[in-house]
Amino acid sequence: MSKGKEEIREGVREFYKQRIGRAPAAGRSCCTPGKAADAGIATLVGYSDEELESIPGDAAGASFGCGNPLAFSEVKEGQTVLDLGSGAGIDCFLAANRVGESGRVIGLDMTQEMIDRAEKAADQGGYGNVEFVLGEIEEMPVKSSSVDWIISNCVINLSPEKDRVFSEAYRVLKPGGRLLISDLVVENLPDRMREDMTVWAGCIAGATSEEDYLGMITGAGFEDVSVVDRVDHKSGTAADPMKVSSIRVSALKREGGRRMKQISNVLDVETQLLISIGSAVASGCVPCLENLVEKARAEGIDEKKLRAAARTGQFVKDQPASHMRALADELLGTHLLGASAPAGGCCPMEPDDEEAGGGSTAGACGCS
Repeated sequence: MSKGKEEIREGVREFYKQRIGRAPAAGRSCCTPGKAADAGIATLVGYSDEELESIPGDAAGASFGCGNPLAFSEVKEGQTVLDLGSGAGIDCFLAANRVGESGRVIGLDMTQEMIDRAEKAADQGGYGNVEFVLGEIEEMPVKSSSVDWIISNCVINLSPEKDRVFSEAYRVLKPGGRLLISDLVVENLPDRMREDMTVWAGCIAGATSEEDYLGMITGAGFEDVSVVDRVDHKSGTAADPMKVSSIRVSALKREGGRRMKQISNVLDVETQLLISIGSAVASGCVPCLENLVEKARAEGIDEKKLRAAARTGQFVKDQPASHMRALADELLGTHLLGASAPAGGCCPMEPDDEEAGGGSTAGACGCS
């Protein structure tokens, strides 16, 4: 990908600035019938007429998503919901109806025109429990461990740094909080399409494979990562193997933080710690890295080895998950490519009992 990250963000921002300017503004009151008829694509991607009738027409008429992220959620009264890439506010207003006056909804978007449109709709609907914030999803202006739910609708695929988005999502969720997002995934995308900014802003060129997408969520520390719904928009063929799907993904930030893993006791303490440092860098776990470096220095491990482990972790982080699994299968005879992503976080997986004969916690990152 030759385009820079900021160039991509600016291109996406300009694209949606123009789209929101052309989107219909229904401008009806909440009591006016037929609002769903103005909603256009919203009814086609999973929103019911009843849901669309319950929110301001300006929001219902400006949906750019690929699904309804709240369809499978259990958002409760009094909770806090964060919507990543909130656009004109359709999902924020639906969430606000669920959390009630005692709850709170935050809509985060990087386009000022979207924020303005959403705030107008909030005033129109009398929503006092919703606020819209200008910012980027790779660096969320939200306090750590402050929200119960994160939702998003066909937005994360637009980011050139999806791993940072999921790391930030993990940071701002409370322990026990959940991620529920709708997004597009693509298999066998031609390289030439990734250079087309219009295709990127249209949610295709920036999309990853489903395996890589779920792998990034798991790598950020989430557990119970699963696809709860899917729609295949384009099936691949021999002549045209590209496949495009919408998926709705659920994931959990476990109570007590990331699960502590064990490393086989066939490895010495130094090797365990170096592997764990690389793993912490690859997953973006700052407290893990701090704990591990402190342990490694207490063990007297050479600083050059620590830096080499960190560089290795960064290399792994920069590679698509499917490529690394395929390489491991080729070199080591593992069967990772066809396996499910582990439900852990940054720390290495627990070894097979037949190989380990017990485990040592010397290499555990201590992030739980």
